[in-house]
Amino acid sequence: MKMDLTKAELRRRILLKRDSLSAFEREVKSIQICEKIIQMLDPEKIKTIMLYRSIRSEVQLALLESTCKSLKIRTAYPVCRENGQMLAVDSTVWKKGAFGIEEPDMDSGEVIDPATLDLIVCPCVAFDDRGFRLGMGGGYYDRFLQKANADAQIWAVAFEIQKVDSIPEDPWDLKMDRVVTEKVK
Repeated sequence: MKMDLTKAELRRRILLKRDSLSAFEREVKSIQICEKIIQMLDPEKIKTIMLYRSIRSEVQLALLESTCKSLKIRTAYPVCRENGQMLAVDSTVWKKGAFGIEEPDMDSGEVIDPATLDLIVCPCVAFDDRGFRLGMGGGYYDRFLQKANADAQIWAVAFEIQKVDSIPEDPWDLKMDRVVTEKVK
């Protein structure tokens, strides 16, 4: 996709493309993405991972989540706060949180220091070959990733249909260490 669009227009167009995938296509491609990540996981190095629970047409990480549990890799999930901040929380109790997103219950869980995360898996709306991602526009991940351990791996997951020529960058945008799609490489 040619890139002379604003972030908002690019977001709108790519979300329409992503939403056009059938539920079956999203499920199959999500499983392929999870399988690729699972092959790259090293339980000796990755002790704590931050995942997310998908909304709308995002990549679904259920297979990755269950595999992490079986490998005894600690999992944390984002909790968006009203002040624009995001926390990583490890909990087995879930509730509807900000924006109607399912998130871990902070009262029954534990807030995880971002500096202790070994791998952070981020959703994205669009991505480019350079490793830049476009999120939903709230900046939650941008602010959170600034607090992560410098050695932590930061991976975005997306469907290949979300790839664009170039993401417009702002000074606070971080490049992902990897973008994992269903495409065989």
